[in-house]
Amino acid sequence: QKIAFVLSAMRHFADSLLADPALKTEAAGTAASLVQRLNGEIVRIINTADVRNRLTVQGAEPLTSTPQELARYTREELQRWQRVIRESGARAD
Repeated sequence: QKIAFVLSAMRHFADSLLADPALKTEAAGTAASLVQRLNGEIVRIINTADVRNRLTVQGAEPLTSTPQELARYTREELQRWQRVIRESGARAD
C-alpha cells in the first residue's frame, strides 16, 4: 500500500515536471522542502531490497537522483532530441 502511494506520487510529480515548460523541479507552488522530502522518501524506498528486486525483475534499472539532477538531465535530453529532430527534418504530420 505504501509503495502504491509513493508510485502514485512519483507519477504526479513526473507529470507535473514534464508539463512545466520551464522544466522546474517541482510542481508549481510546491515548497522546495516538500520536494526534497518526497525525493528522500522515494530514494529510500527505491533502495530497499524488495523494490529494487521488483524493478529489476520487470527489466528496469533502479536509479535515483536529486530533483536538480533530474532537471539537468531532462534539459539535456530535451536539447539533444530537439536537435536530432530538427536536423533530421522529422515531422509529426
